[in-house]
Amino acid sequence: MTSHAPAQSHGTPLVLRADGVPLDVLARIGAGVVTAVGDKRSTWWRWNRYAEAARQTMHWRFASAEDREAIVGLVVEAAEEASVRLAPPNLASSPAAFTRAHGTSVFRPVHSTIFSSEAQLAAEDQLRASATNLSAPPLSADGLGQLAHRLEVDCRLLGGDQLAALAAVVGSGRALDVLVGPAGEGKPPP
Repeated sequence: MTSHAPAQSHGTPLVLRADGVPLDVLARIGAGVVTAVGDKRSTWWRWNRYAEAARQTMHWRFASAEDREAIVGLVVEAAEEASVRLAPPNLASSPAAFTRAHGTSVFRPVHSTIFSSEAQLAAEDQLRASATNLSAPPLSADGLGQLAHRLEVDCRLLGGDQLAALAAVVGSGRALDVLVGPAGEGKPPP
């Protein structure tokens, strides 16, 4: 992911102050943070956005450590605005004795909200639609037998559970099917 470096003045990088980065630049970097985090995971927390924001601004020069922290924090907030909140909001207010200074309930851990992106949710919707699409031609029992025989000829013997899983997938008629099993299971023998 390429970061959006601030402008340079006569080939010299600018020294940035917290109030020196325009809001549109912060929003653009925040969107880039969401894209980068979304490339690695389907959901994320504030800490994932923070780490990526720090990575994308690490080559920038700041007037002070406080300015760095402030700008990274602003990028993290911009990334939150570009994310989709998955946790429901608090539906009831907590009494003052159970409320933190910044207004959140002590019954909800700080920064525990999980986020995703519109692109991720759209991809999941597309996968769900494909998994319910029954337009794929199912393999008949004869076709499954021929497939199993070809695998045997290639010295790839399937166990009963593997053959049953194969039959379920190729006979389902789904455009997309999922088979989940322990790591290393189902690999052909060497």
